[in-house]
Amino acid sequence: MSEVDQQMPEAPQPAEQPDSTPVESEAIDSEPKTQESSETPADEAPSTDVSAAADRPQINWGKCPELEPSEQEKLSKASVITKCLETTPLPGNITRESVEQHREQIAACALRAEGWFTPTNGYDYGKAEKEIKNKRLKEGLEQQVLLYHSQCKAESEEKYPSSNNSIIAQIQLYQACMDYFISDVCGIEVNEPDAAQFN
Repeated sequence: MSEVDQQMPEAPQPAEQPDSTPVESEAIDSEPKTQESSETPADEAPSTDVSAAADRPQINWGKCPELEPSEQEKLSKASVITKCLETTPLPGNITRESVEQHREQIAACALRAEGWFTPTNGYDYGKAEKEIKNKRLKEGLEQQVLLYHSQCKAESEEKYPSSNNSIIAQIQLYQACMDYFISDVCGIEVNEPDAAQFN
């Protein structure tokens, strides 16, 4: 057993996950915060308003700047989420449970659109591993992240065996686990924008 295996802490549960996964799909937690506007057509590209960008959290990618998504990747992700929101109506009766169910439907739609499911409707962990390798992290960092990938995959499959009812929970746990370890290994920091000052 390697020194890394011996020092590996237990991964967090899905409720503790950050809002995005640096390596792969981010669809689970990236339902966009949108405002209704009768002036903007639904098929128009997302705005690149500078003031809106200033309100977003700032991410310091630490030792892994290769993980930062390109503007094209961000626009593509936003487009997928927008299409999923258009095809998955909001529930009529808004409850905590209906909101959670809607979020899971949007996540499943986005994951499907981006090709994250296998032909048997399981999560494509092979694609996740390939994405990690395609980022071309420094060798030592890549090996650590791939080790964590294996651990997170095993933990999520053990806790949530694949079925139609548990696949989203399995993916959420995997992504939360990866977020935790990648953030730690790479030294990624998320800085929230300063709160608005009211006089």
